This record gives sequence, C-alpha cells and structure tokens, in this order.
Amino acid sequence: MFGNGQVFVLSDPIRNPNLNEIITNSPKDTLIIYRNYGAPIPKLKKQSKKQILASVSPKQAFKHKLLGIHIPNKSLKHHHLSKAKGLMTTGSAHNLREITRAINCGIENVIISAIFQSKSKSAGNPKGNIKLAQLIRLFPKQKFIALGGINHKSLKRLRGIKLKGIAGVSFN
Repeated sequence: MFGNGQVFVLSDPIRNPNLNEIITNSPKDTLIIYRNYGAPIPKLKKQSKKQILASVSPKQAFKHKLLGIHIPNKSLKHHHLSKAKGLMTTGSAHNLREITRAINCGIENVIISAIFQSKSKSAGNPKGNIKLAQLIRLFPKQKFIALGGINHKSLKRLRGIKLKGIAGVSFN
C-alpha cells in the first residue's frame, strides 16, 4: 500500500479493541499502535507481540514482550526513554512545538497529524501535504509517520515526502 514505507494501524479499546483480529486482517508487516489509555493489554498470540506498540511504560512493554511503546503528546514530559532502550518508540505531535518536544524527548518515530481531513473527532484541522513537507524539512534526520485522512486517493499526495510510514485507524 505504501511503497517501501511502514504501515501503522492505530487501535484503542473503543474503536478497534480486538488486536488479534486487526493483526490477522492487516498486511504481514503492519505494525499496530494500541492506545490503551490505561486499559490492560489484551491476551495476544505470541507471534503477534512483536507487531505491537502500546501506550504503556517501558517496563510493561518488556513484560509483555512488545515491539515498543507509543507516547501520546500530552504524556511526553512524564517519560524517561532511557528505560526504553531496545524498544521502538513512537510519539504523537500536531504542530512544530510538539514535534520539537518529541524529538528532544528522544522519540524515534514522530507521528504527525492530522494530514488530511479525517473522520476522527480528535483530528483537528488538516495540515495538508505541503505543510507536512515543510515541517519534515526542518528535521532532516528524524523519522516521521503521517496520520489522518490517509486513503488510496490521498496517499498519492504524499509521494516525494520523506516519510518512514503512514498511520490510520482505517484507510477509507
């Protein structure tokens, strides 16, 4: 779906609670970000755990043998990523100030949203592909993931923008 880039599916206990079903129905190399908001990690198939990043502490991620952790923007200041060594990290950002904060906190992969008009109530005003490209050019060594309103039609507008991947709750 996205050339050589990584595809991330965002899930949470309300919109997509069945992680095993998401993994089964997603392309093989898709990574799942489970924004669990304090809910426990559901029972996962053993082979699926290395596809999951969750909004948990590094200690919990290691305990559950997950691929990594996702840190919501509002929680960045509370995390100590030195404890996350060996885990993939993602963090959300919606503007230049939040992107800078995520990078300064050591986030490996910054998820920028919303890029295009989205059905999500929390999406906010879309940035569009030009603003996304401008933000990314400010941090040439950082890995970025685009989120929000991405589907087969809007995906074409991301060509030529240096992205690690795309993310969505759905890609409709």
